[in-house]
Amino acid sequence: MKYRLKWFDEFTIFQLERLAFGYQLEIDIDEYKKDFWDLIVRNRSELGINNLEFMKLQNLTLKYSDHKQETYQEMMEHFNEIYFEAEGYFDGSKTDKAKEVLNNATTLSEIRSLGKKYGVEIPRRITKKQLVDIVSIKLELPQEKEEEISKKSILDIERYAKRHDVNVSIELKKADMIEYILIKKPNKTEKKYANSMKVFKGMDVEEYLYTIKFEEIANRVKEHKSARIKRALIIFTLITIIGILGYYTLVTYIL
Repeated sequence: MKYRLKWFDEFTIFQLERLAFGYQLEIDIDEYKKDFWDLIVRNRSELGINNLEFMKLQNLTLKYSDHKQETYQEMMEHFNEIYFEAEGYFDGSKTDKAKEVLNNATTLSEIRSLGKKYGVEIPRRITKKQLVDIVSIKLELPQEKEEEISKKSILDIERYAKRHDVNVSIELKKADMIEYILIKKPNKTEKKYANSMKVFKGMDVEEYLYTIKFEEIANRVKEHKSARIKRALIIFTLITIIGILGYYTLVTYIL
């Protein structure tokens, strides 16, 4: 576990959820929603949210502010109705990063659970046809070439794939299982999300939120510091006034 936690900063959503539930850690729903709201507010023009729609959103937050807070699972069920994964991302992380951290910080059993999350049953080993399909998809082979390699032996197909920098074999290792999920999971981009994808294209959302948090903490520190200085000035003023009054009282008494 200690080794796996070295990768914590790179964890995908699946890994973070497993960690939280495994250690019975409470997920701060309020903070999660606040971050989500920050992204909307700061990008509302790009997202095409006009003033009227924005006011409706604000009114909704007020309407439900007194309602009992939902659980993380309930919240995610609602969010998953509108969530989408941008091209080049998997499970909330850039695909290359996700593959690396999943390979280094998950067990084979967990990878199978990840597959189920995306509707993919991972077999213990794949058939020759599945092997041909995977190689064909990875290398974007035309139908004629696919038919050609399908006539080769399994060993020859594996060698062919390796020569073209595709590591796959019928005996699925952890990295192969991750690749299998990526290939078999549903991959579709809804047209209605096209504008949203343009807004967040090239944006490192994690870095974006870190920046927001840094600014928020810096403002809190600044406000706290200002309050302390103000309080110190008030105390100093009171002490000065008391000192002056005491001095004049003493002088009057002596005279």
